[in-house]
Amino acid sequence: MFFAASPFDVIFKGLAFILAGSYDLIHNYAWAITALTTVVMLVTAPLTIKSMRSTLAMQRVAPEMKRLQQEHKHDRAALNEAMMAFYKEHNVNPLSGCLPMLLQMPVFFGLYQEIHGLINNPPRYLSHSSDLFVSLCPNYSQALNSCG
Repeated sequence: MFFAASPFDVIFKGLAFILAGSYDLIHNYAWAITALTTVVMLVTAPLTIKSMRSTLAMQRVAPEMKRLQQEHKHDRAALNEAMMAFYKEHNVNPLSGCLPMLLQMPVFFGLYQEIHGLINNPPRYLSHSSDLFVSLCPNYSQALNSCG
């Protein structure tokens, strides 16, 4: 049966490339994973900062939003209009706090999947010529389907 490649394969392969490159430089599993995690955190930092700023902005205006909700608690249409005007006036968006986090999720799923994939025999997504692959599967060239 044919299975289509995961849409996250590009992320997995990119993370595997970074991990293998880190291992080529450092030759230590823990430090290579730490380097990969640091790269991922640096890449996703702008989205994290944007999400945090949006969350802080929403917390700042929360008392006023509660007042509007109490004021219009029996009229949903008026509440929706008042909230939209309030968002526009204060230049806040209730979705802007979670949207950056949703964009980061595939990267973090990829990070988890890549590190978890190192236990497969042979490890998925790693180039067979990388030092990390050779270190994890030293006998791969003799026994093509198993490590060690």
